[in-house]
Amino acid sequence: QAFHDRASTDRRSWHMAFLLRWWCLTILEASRFVSAVPDIGLSIAVHEPKFPFVGRFLNEFADCPPARRALSIFLVFSSVKDQNTFEDTMGKVFPNVTSDAWTAVESGPIPVNVLRSGGQGIAAWKKWYGLAYMM
Repeated sequence: QAFHDRASTDRRSWHMAFLLRWWCLTILEASRFVSAVPDIGLSIAVHEPKFPFVGRFLNEFADCPPARRALSIFLVFSSVKDQNTFEDTMGKVFPNVTSDAWTAVESGPIPVNVLRSGGQGIAAWKKWYGLAYMM
């Protein structure tokens, strides 16, 4: 329930949803030129406090066929436990978003020197891991 409350009241997630909707409408005409495999990949480092942002984004993304044709989303989790928690919560809060809207990636063990650098370093490591996964 806390996940849903935060997702529905958070201004930043609404702003993100607005931007995605605008982007969806912008590329609607150009979508006929998009190949069968999306040319754009998005690597998002995901961790528990940020689940509402990603959930709202995926909810809007799932409703925009042109965006789905143009963009692949890779959610990078620190562990299988985080991934399972996210997927369970998405199924309850946003049941219309199917798991084919994104690709889950587990970042594997994070090096000690990256862990010592703090949150920014961990997020950067996970984003780069997602980028490498896309290649």
